[in-house]
Amino acid sequence: MFDTKEDKISTIKSLMQNHKTLHQGFFGADEKLLPYVYAKFCEMINFVQNNYVSFLQNVEIEDIVLTGSLCGYVYDDSSDFDLFIILKDECKNGFILNDTIISSISNFLNFKLKPKVKGHSVDIGLMPKSAYYNDSQYATYSIIRNDWNQKPIYGQFDYTVEQMFEKYCEFSHDFHQFVKELPKENDAFLTYDGIRQLDEKLLGMKKSAFMAKHDNPKHEYETQYLLYRLAKKFGLIRHFTSYVYDSYKYQLSKGKI
Repeated sequence: MFDTKEDKISTIKSLMQNHKTLHQGFFGADEKLLPYVYAKFCEMINFVQNNYVSFLQNVEIEDIVLTGSLCGYVYDDSSDFDLFIILKDECKNGFILNDTIISSISNFLNFKLKPKVKGHSVDIGLMPKSAYYNDSQYATYSIIRNDWNQKPIYGQFDYTVEQMFEKYCEFSHDFHQFVKELPKENDAFLTYDGIRQLDEKLLGMKKSAFMAKHDNPKHEYETQYLLYRLAKKFGLIRHFTSYVYDSYKYQLSKGKI
């Protein structure tokens, strides 16, 4: 799908589209969600609450927010929303809300539900209040209040599409070189140490991208965040995540655990 330089440059150009207004298919001139779009999100949230979250009877909802590339000025036809149900940390009856519960439910929702609004995907997850307020609140829209918690900031790219292509080529080359030098068995599968190193590398890439989002309200215009988006778009992350999985299966098949 992205075999040629022209394919990659076309995709980078698409991801670097910078609009002077929010997406007019979702937001009105007042920069609030259009009424029928807002109603669609409310319908979606009610379904999730009634079918998947209601069993957490001791947990209260602090807010329900939208974020993602469609909550900003840099978007294209494949852009999506991220919908987070923010849960209060102070639980009833001594209930402890931990990362394992949050992660398990979020992963289940993303696996089970694949909703779309006007052809654009919506990823649904849970987040504790403490993590949300310690993290960036940039460009989040409250469904509960039907208004912005914080509006997006319009900016400009300080590099060209061609320069971004060169940066990605260098990034991809360095990543492949890193994997090439990892310890392997039979020149095909990673050892346990290799699996650990690659897993940490992939996780570190994701953390770096989200720290860029945390540290800079104009992160969409920075190379670090766009490199991560391109690594996902061009399948680099998916490819090496599969490599970790296949190597782990191979090691398990040998009965070493």
